[in-house]
Amino acid sequence: MFDRSLPRALRCLSWSLAVVLGLALAAPPRAQARETVSLFEPDIIGGKAAEPGEWPHQVAILDAETAENLDAQYCGGTLIDPEWVLTAAHCVEGFGALGETDVATIELGLGMHDLEAGDGRRVAAAQIIIHPDYYDSGLETGDIALVRLAERVAPSARELPIGLVEDAADAALQTGRPAWVTGWGMVDDGSYATVLHEVEVPVVSEALCRIDPDATLDGESLCAGALGKDSCYGDSGGPLVVGAAGSWRLAGLVSAGTTDICGGEDNYTLYTSVPFYLDWIRATLADRGPDLELGVAAPESIRPAERFQYTVAVRNTGREPAAGLTVSDVLPPGLRFVAASDAGSLARGAVRWQLGTLAPGQGREMSITVDEDPSKPGSPLAAEPAAADGEDWEDGDGEDGGGREDDGPGGDGPGGDGPGGDGPGGDRPGRPAAPLVVGGRDAARQAWPWQVALFASPVDVATGHFCGGTVIDASWILTAAHCVYDEGLLPPDLIGVMAGSNSLADERDQVLAEIDQIFLNARYLLDDNADLALLRLKEPLPAQPAIMPVPLAGAADAALRAPGKEAVVTGWGATDAFGDVSPDLLQEARLPISGAGRCAEEVDPAQQLCAGKPEGGASACFGDSGGPLVVQQADGAWVQVGITSAVTDDYCGIPGSLSLFTRVDAFAPWIALKRATGKADKVLLNTELKADATGTDEVIWSGEALTLVDPLAAPATPGSSASSTPAVGPSATVPTTPSGTPSDKPPRTPSPAATSVPTTYLPLLRRP
Repeated sequence: MFDRSLPRALRCLSWSLAVVLGLALAAPPRAQARETVSLFEPDIIGGKAAEPGEWPHQVAILDAETAENLDAQYCGGTLIDPEWVLTAAHCVEGFGALGETDVATIELGLGMHDLEAGDGRRVAAAQIIIHPDYYDSGLETGDIALVRLAERVAPSARELPIGLVEDAADAALQTGRPAWVTGWGMVDDGSYATVLHEVEVPVVSEALCRIDPDATLDGESLCAGALGKDSCYGDSGGPLVVGAAGSWRLAGLVSAGTTDICGGEDNYTLYTSVPFYLDWIRATLADRGPDLELGVAAPESIRPAERFQYTVAVRNTGREPAAGLTVSDVLPPGLRFVAASDAGSLARGAVRWQLGTLAPGQGREMSITVDEDPSKPGSPLAAEPAAADGEDWEDGDGEDGGGREDDGPGGDGPGGDGPGGDGPGGDRPGRPAAPLVVGGRDAARQAWPWQVALFASPVDVATGHFCGGTVIDASWILTAAHCVYDEGLLPPDLIGVMAGSNSLADERDQVLAEIDQIFLNARYLLDDNADLALLRLKEPLPAQPAIMPVPLAGAADAALRAPGKEAVVTGWGATDAFGDVSPDLLQEARLPISGAGRCAEEVDPAQQLCAGKPEGGASACFGDSGGPLVVQQADGAWVQVGITSAVTDDYCGIPGSLSLFTRVDAFAPWIALKRATGKADKVLLNTELKADATGTDEVIWSGEALTLVDPLAAPATPGSSASSTPAVGPSATVPTTPSGTPSDKPPRTPSPAATSVPTTYLPLLRRP
């Protein structure tokens, strides 16, 4: 299945360590390592504009903060009851207690036809309920959710609930029978529909939409589509109906496509089956109990020893009062409790409030005042469970992890000149027959003696390589944060370092080293621009010509990153635009540094720099992450100015694409502090928030409020407070998805490639 909701975004340039470990014994691993399955949003291909009022059950899922309907619509839904809308779970997932988005972030568009004309009306959401299987089961199950309207609908010609198909054996669902799908998603020319569109699609065998052809067919989904007739990006959650005019019934909800091209050859769309989930739908509509939402807000950064507040919120979005309500919040490690509002009391590390009864639609906010205790460690950045299980990875059972991936298309671009390896690379129009980093060439032996490869231990370097790095002294390696952090800090013993050789496969000159400790720049957890980490080795690297430290740019070296300055990027990343070709020998390529204006469109120029040619050709790519961008000084010495971080497009080196690098000079004080003190950044993670009410199950908050203790800030006077107290809301939490608001739909004016998402899946996306 392919995610059709992704906008044009920054693409990280590392291969996932988990996947490298899992597939290392099945070489060649790299093409496989970037293939995964993701359920997301398909639009209407091969259809036509519907008549106004023709589908009165159709609902538009809208971003509540966007005023214009055309820009706000990102998913579809179906009115099935005067109070309820049925949609896809992935359209409304977020950071709520049960994984749902905040009800305040969405609105439901009823009676709409022409989004540009502003017809129909917008109604607030009162409650969101996601099917539990969406999180607990496989990718093909549970993609269904119910949204309760804040006001009941009075049935009319433009707003009319639809009946449901109740039996999976219904004759209307048999293979070959026609069905209709509607939505405002992408149409044939790659644009998004302004008026509601419709298309007739045939029901096909469910097996055609299965990820695993050997899996048991339990009927959770319906499969439909034909060449040139399909739903597409932006239609997710919308209705698949069967029957005839005047007696339509809802059969399914748009969920995902089997390929990246809507309506293309061998592409079908997966529809969540309504009859399969009918019992859950009916039980949810009948449930009139309370429904609790929780949230915590905190400052993003504080000084050492600073006093600050957590703001805790609880809201009842259900239809009955929550009686006997209690809320508890476990304090993160590294804090001293000072006080709590609303008669909250501390016991066994948790603040607890007895709140009595909370009426439907009502909320409460409480606060906790704490002091940061410099003498105590903060919250551990534990590795993701799958990432911590090295045995599973060795057996190939690891999940696809996050890491950043390098990509690189062929094209124009001279090869880079390294010390001891001068010489131009030839121009290569189009995709080269033997592409060499993208648009580069083989580096000479010992040309870049500071370059190292990170590989998945305990497998060999050639099959386990996933990132690069640089030697900055015999015991320290500089790399990208996303190379060592994947929903948690990766265990040091699962990462090996190879130095002294420009070949991944030839072991004769390779010097292998083990990592003692990883130092993540913790601001990366809040800001992708802070993409750097340090690795301290267990034993120093030997002194030899093939292993030498690289000088790092500092505050006085602004001229080295001036626009137009020629830099060299090196790495063992992919050498073609599609990430399919991986070199054995270290590659080098020249890139001109871009001006801050163009760079600012993609990243924060105060923390990152950009490089690349307008015509494309040369580029960093998948696998190059963490490696160096170096510039030669007038005296011939090379200085590292950047750490390879990401590219701006789906493919490497295409025209207009930029390679992105973390600015070494911007983080020079942090690098110096970590090397001098050997102390990791302190992170405070508030995650253990719970609520209980009479007659309801315990509610556990699924989000996290993250606060960094700034290691470079002067300590606060004991007892002094943070400069500002945050408001409760999504902006005060750390998102677990690419953005904090629903984003099922790409931009209205997509790039030329927007209708064809690449088949190389990039698990972690960079965004400005």
